[in-house]
Amino acid sequence: MRKALLPITAVIISASAMSQTVLITQDFESFDPGDPLAQSAGLPWTTWSNAPGGVEDTEVTDTLAHGGNMSAVFESTAANGGPTDVILQLGNRTAGQYLLGWWMRIPAGKGGYFNIQKSITPGQSWSIDVIFRASGAIELSTNASAGATTSYPVDQWFLVGMSFDLDASAATLTIDGNTAATWVTTTAVGTGGVGLNQIGAVNFYGYSGGDQSEYYIDDLSFVDISGVGVSDLGALEATAFPNPTTGAFVVDAAGISSSAVMSVVDLTGRQVIAPRALLRRGALSRAEVDLGGHPQGIYFVRVTDGDHELVRRVTKH
Repeated sequence: MRKALLPITAVIISASAMSQTVLITQDFESFDPGDPLAQSAGLPWTTWSNAPGGVEDTEVTDTLAHGGNMSAVFESTAANGGPTDVILQLGNRTAGQYLLGWWMRIPAGKGGYFNIQKSITPGQSWSIDVIFRASGAIELSTNASAGATTSYPVDQWFLVGMSFDLDASAATLTIDGNTAATWVTTTAVGTGGVGLNQIGAVNFYGYSGGDQSEYYIDDLSFVDISGVGVSDLGALEATAFPNPTTGAFVVDAAGISSSAVMSVVDLTGRQVIAPRALLRRGALSRAEVDLGGHPQGIYFVRVTDGDHELVRRVTKH
């Protein structure tokens, strides 16, 4: 087994209140095939019974990967699921705004599952649980309201994205950029937790509502965006429109110098548009962006001018 990278990478994009902070990122590339995930990575990865390396742990594999060569696989042949039962701790968050996402692939004839626990201690209560059936259907066994998307692309990589606004007690699940569910974060499933406005962990369980379970996740990230959209830099300002977009949009910025640059990263922090200058147009500076060759989902536009940086969120539909 190669030495694993640190499982939590805290990346401070900017020192200002405009910044996003990547709290957790995992691409599984630092592991060897067959490595038990929770045991090899350590916290924030663990298992339901807090027994990494045991029967609840899962393996890192090179069978499929979204980026690079490695991913994590979760599977079970039991109709009721298990024993695979892995926990990713998010830290008992009670305020702020967060984005959580990963790429997921479910082979034909198989299914998958995850839920959001309210506490890093599993089993107390959870906010939502999502079942991916072998038919391609998505089932929500919770009090969440279903969105327009009720299916997922079978045997293809797709982006699972969640946004949590704990200050507004609201959360949204998207599949490939399309809304699959919305829910109130103070509600709960299970024993207790009603009224508790908190997110604590993701539970990746080997289950799929009675079907055989086999699913892969890759390029996971958990991002604090609590400061995004709150300007404290005086005249420095930026907008991106249209937003949402089907691919093309423009970025207009005011109060920046001629050395300012604009770039775009995806939900995992990967750069998809390299830094480039903005063209001056009177009082504004403008950059034209086209995400037509990139998947649907959430992206972040960065406008960097010396020590200052603005971050704007853009959704591609």
